[in-house]
Amino acid sequence: MGLAGAATIVLAPGLEVAVGAVFAGAGCKSSASPDFSPDGSSAFPRGDGDADTSRSLDGGPNVLDCDAGLSPCDGECVDLTKDPLNCGACVHGCLGAPCSGGLCEPVVLASGQADPGALVLDDSYVYFTNVSAGDAGAAGSVARVPKLGGPTSTLAAAQIAPSSLALDANYLYWSSRAAGTGALFKCPLAGCTTATAVPIATGLDAPDGVVLDATNVYFTTAVAAAPTGDAGDAGAGPVTGTVSVVGKDGKNKRDVIAGQSAPSGLAVDDAHVFFSTRVAAGGIVRCPLTGPCSNPLTLAPPQGLPAQIVLDGTTAFWANNGGSLGRVDKTGDGYREIVAGGAPTRLAIDATTVYWTDGPGKSVKRATKDGQRVAVIAVDQDDPLAIAIDGTAVYWTNRGGQVMRLAK
Repeated sequence: MGLAGAATIVLAPGLEVAVGAVFAGAGCKSSASPDFSPDGSSAFPRGDGDADTSRSLDGGPNVLDCDAGLSPCDGECVDLTKDPLNCGACVHGCLGAPCSGGLCEPVVLASGQADPGALVLDDSYVYFTNVSAGDAGAAGSVARVPKLGGPTSTLAAAQIAPSSLALDANYLYWSSRAAGTGALFKCPLAGCTTATAVPIATGLDAPDGVVLDATNVYFTTAVAAAPTGDAGDAGAGPVTGTVSVVGKDGKNKRDVIAGQSAPSGLAVDDAHVFFSTRVAAGGIVRCPLTGPCSNPLTLAPPQGLPAQIVLDGTTAFWANNGGSLGRVDKTGDGYREIVAGGAPTRLAIDATTVYWTDGPGKSVKRATKDGQRVAVIAVDQDDPLAIAIDGTAVYWTNRGGQVMRLAK
């Protein structure tokens, strides 16, 4: 279910959104919707009760005299509470989903999946893992579904606990999180199949947290694997482990830093690798990108089960599964807790906004990057986990079996 009690929408296989009809209104900056940022991100475009409907799209005044309950938008009177092309604000489209109470409803892109976990995007597709039998057997898979709706395609089958995903312009990468026999795989985006998925590192202890730079794949390993399911589950996690790197060609594997307590949540920039130590009094840590890291820099005071880290140009943001979101300058200055409460699981950011899943709370939320204007954007979700965004929508996996999309 979405907000306001309206039903979540399911896109049947083969059904695609009419791009010209709805993308023309989504993510566009308008003087009638002042909370849109120029890059299409939002802080916030809908449901906040402060949409400026007194101006037309060209910046001039709206001169229509609309009936009660309607608002002027670009020369016509519309109901902002239910118009899917002007939902909560002028020209805020719902990407083909209904608008209810001024809020777009989430869409089910894929259903009937087997514990979908990690999720990444390119211009056309949502890629995700099905953990399925967990660490015990080769029943997992890597799959994709079109962003606009359509049939789900299995790319690589018979995978053992496929975990974190990453992609570049040419390849999709993932980890097989098996204890002692784990591996990293890469598969060409053009024609990825079980047969074309090739290992670039093998014999690993529960590899996870895959991230990329131009030439390398970074990942964590662990002495003891997490229980069945995603390694980001609150309370789960290995005892000790390593942050490692290998070339995208499978060469020059090496450790960046070893002996870490439950390393998790990797992120990289041009100079450093960032990771969390996912324990009750965990750390947010920075190391030189190339390693070995003999003097790791702890960027923040102890955190409660810190998990995924994401970066913008100057700042690291992270989700504490113990109940908060944090941020700190990459230098270690300016630490602050920006949101308290719930059980943040994964997060994603754009220019103005942080979005996150709350698995135990069965919800998806957002706030400005300074922690203001916290809003719940989806409720009654079936154990939401991974989350990703593009210029127009928020995507997430529900471990109950769905891949979801919601207009920003």
